[in-house]
Amino acid sequence: MAETVNFDGDALGAPPRGWTITMTGRGDPRWTVEKDDTAPSKTNVLKQSGKATYPLALKDGTNIKDGFIEVRFKALSGSEDRAAGLVWRAKDANNYYVVRANALEDNVVLYKTVNGVRSSLDIVGRQGGYGVKVRVPANQWHALRVDIAGARFAVTFNGQPLFEVEDSTFANAGMVGLWTKADSVTAFAGLAYTKRTSPLRGSRPHPSNKPSVRLLDLHNVAGDRRPWRSRNMVCQWGQTLHIDRATVRIA
Repeated sequence: MAETVNFDGDALGAPPRGWTITMTGRGDPRWTVEKDDTAPSKTNVLKQSGKATYPLALKDGTNIKDGFIEVRFKALSGSEDRAAGLVWRAKDANNYYVVRANALEDNVVLYKTVNGVRSSLDIVGRQGGYGVKVRVPANQWHALRVDIAGARFAVTFNGQPLFEVEDSTFANAGMVGLWTKADSVTAFAGLAYTKRTSPLRGSRPHPSNKPSVRLLDLHNVAGDRRPWRSRNMVCQWGQTLHIDRATVRIA
């Protein structure tokens, strides 16, 4: 069962209850609850309007290893950066994973921060590079999600699967939270998260003892051999997919 956090019960202009407001590095972050009638989840949002190396808000009482985290965000302004990020498996303000979308660079990148030093992680199946290019228009609401399963992290942006990363630096459960960078002014709404006792994907076997199947090039069952573009999905045994005119059963 997913936990959903909104800020409608918090006082406007103040930090939200049940969160630890902190940062990685130096500066003066400012996280406050503000009213925004455009918010997809009721009307109050959490807004970061200060300036720090990496402003960070950690949700008190969370201790998640596997599951998912999802947030709606709107990048409002920022001349140095215009970023919104999700944090998981955080030990403290200097050690965690973060995936962030950037409205200045138009990309989504996943990092690990170890002892306060951030480094990007390679995408599964690709050496080098820097995340994935995708449009992130400012002053619009977007959805950012990460599914966490063991050492495998799957990133989705606005409902579109983007990429997966594998890393085992932080293997234990930790806090989840929200993140920005530098002078980013960003609004967050409708944070959702959940624990899973068994991972959806990754290096561990499915409970049926059969491995997951990665579908990279699906073809039309009617005989059209042209592959569909932008298909990179992980399916479990017994799952049925309905994709365009095709139905695929993993059995």
